[in-house]
Amino acid sequence: MTHFFNRPLNILVASAVLLSSTACFANEEKVKASEKNFSRTTVELLSNLNQMHYKKQPIDDVFSEHLLAAYLEQIDPNKRIFLQSDINEFQGFSHKLDDEFKQGNSQSAFIIHERYQTRIENRYEFIIALFKENKFDFTIDESIPLERKSWPSTQKDSDEYWRKLAKTSIIENILGDDETTQEKVAADLLERYENYLSQIKLTKQEDIFEKYLNAVGSLFDPHTSYFTPISEEDFNIDMSLSLTGIGAELSLDKNITTIKRLIENGPAQKGGLLQEEDQIIAVAQGNKEFVNIMGMRLDDVVQLIRGEVDTTVRLKVRKLGNADNQKIVPIVRKVVTLEDKATKHEVKEVTLNGKTLKVGVISVPSFYYDFEAARRGDENFKSTTFDVAKILAQYKKDGIDAVIMDVRNNGGGALSEAIALSGLFIKDGPIVQVKYSNGHIAVNNDEDPAIAWDGPLAVMTNRLSASASEIFAGAIKDYNRGLVIGDTTYGKGTVQTLKAVTFGQIKLTFAMFYRVSGMSTQHRGVEPHLFLNSYIKHDKIGESSLDNALPFNQISAPEIEALNIITPELVEKLTLVQQQEFAANENWQATFSAILKERAEQETLSLNLETRKKQSQMRKTQREAILKDLDLEEDSSLYDYANDINLNQTLNVVAHWLAEQK
Repeated sequence: MTHFFNRPLNILVASAVLLSSTACFANEEKVKASEKNFSRTTVELLSNLNQMHYKKQPIDDVFSEHLLAAYLEQIDPNKRIFLQSDINEFQGFSHKLDDEFKQGNSQSAFIIHERYQTRIENRYEFIIALFKENKFDFTIDESIPLERKSWPSTQKDSDEYWRKLAKTSIIENILGDDETTQEKVAADLLERYENYLSQIKLTKQEDIFEKYLNAVGSLFDPHTSYFTPISEEDFNIDMSLSLTGIGAELSLDKNITTIKRLIENGPAQKGGLLQEEDQIIAVAQGNKEFVNIMGMRLDDVVQLIRGEVDTTVRLKVRKLGNADNQKIVPIVRKVVTLEDKATKHEVKEVTLNGKTLKVGVISVPSFYYDFEAARRGDENFKSTTFDVAKILAQYKKDGIDAVIMDVRNNGGGALSEAIALSGLFIKDGPIVQVKYSNGHIAVNNDEDPAIAWDGPLAVMTNRLSASASEIFAGAIKDYNRGLVIGDTTYGKGTVQTLKAVTFGQIKLTFAMFYRVSGMSTQHRGVEPHLFLNSYIKHDKIGESSLDNALPFNQISAPEIEALNIITPELVEKLTLVQQQEFAANENWQATFSAILKERAEQETLSLNLETRKKQSQMRKTQREAILKDLDLEEDSSLYDYANDINLNQTLNVVAHWLAEQK
């Protein structure tokens, strides 16, 4: 069984392209087959939830009420599509969904979505008509709320809100381009929304089904979810950082599949026959007939292009803006490694008291592991631990003085990788404890006494460091092996597993993990030894901000042989160093924090163009003053600068730590 500390930010769930009832019911036989698959899958989901999920809860009328609310949140989170009369009508399902769920029936979910489909197509047709007419008055003093608190009470209220959406879309595009005009922006938005509408009409039943089962999972905890086969494939690619295909990132440009990027060393790049912005108009498998893909959903196009390794796919391609210049490009599919998402490293030099020190910075974006390639016996399969071990071996040869492991923004990954990576820095012993729903506690150990790096170590964290990142940072801290520097982590202390079902797979929370200190990271995360400013509000981001998150608790701690590397005295000395570093950057950091606070507290947007221009100019002037004060280029990102400042502060702390040792 594969265990995951899944990423908490829902980057791997359903496609953003919504569904069309007209497309759903085009083929009656397919519909009946899908309904059988959906029914079996729903029954299997219920069985797995009852048997394996850490949280036990009855499937009753209360559950049904919550499921209705969760499903409506899934499909209309911004309360822009339904009317309040729809919501009132749907209350008739509030004590029905639990009974249907037990029977493997999701009929009510599809009935609700049919209404959603009717509403959203109507809303897009309405806004398209507004852009065609383009009779907006930007001199009126009116505003639009940034967040809706309720659904529109009438059709007239909905029309008024969507009229304001159209106005703010035009304003935002005008503000972003000094050379543009209202007519040009309206024409661009018209084309964009027409494309959106055509994609909305290309819906499939499985997309609706996925949203509904995700609503079910969300009632158990925030990390239990369902994947259709396509979403399952994307999840596996994300975990393994590899796929079988041509090595091209695709996008839809005016409903035409366009090559956005060629992946380095992929078959498409090596072949040299494709370029960025080439448009794909048809796809053929081997010597078979071409399938026209114009206007097709992007995920369907991707499925046509991906395939078995060493098989051939032929693409009919044309240059952007030249429909007559077409060519056929045959490409042999290969395993493509997504190196741009893998671990990266660089060596930084820090000078202190006239001495230059070399510090290796290893950025770990996720805890990836290619389970399928490992099972095949592929010696070069992707693994976070293998990649880091190679880097550390090179650092030893190069005489690096210290290592910083940067797990900022790392949302998690495989449990085995969290354990193995921790083991690169300690001799052996417990790394993490896992408590199952039946109360059994298993202690997961690093069994390998070998140490890849025994020198000075720091771990950088922020609020978006979650799951496996928290286990790694927690183990390093509990063993006193290295300094943890940054912000308190996300606070996700649950473990997920994948279970195959008739149609796709489910990811469910079946256990909680605990540090070797006995503390759960659930809600509380891992506190660093030294705090850095991360500009992330804890009440907005983190496990504690999520609905139905499991509660915090703790268990007893196993015996470990903690080291004496990080002592309270050392932390106290380095805290003073960090405070001095913070003081050196206090002015701009305070200004940046104030700007972020002001924007976070804003509740409405003005739809008066002159007012918005003045606000935009004020923010531009404010930004330019900060950039000038910091001696940064005009296109510099203040967020990137803040991250660089945090890294520089960490480098300085590490340099003083090395000086303490010597």
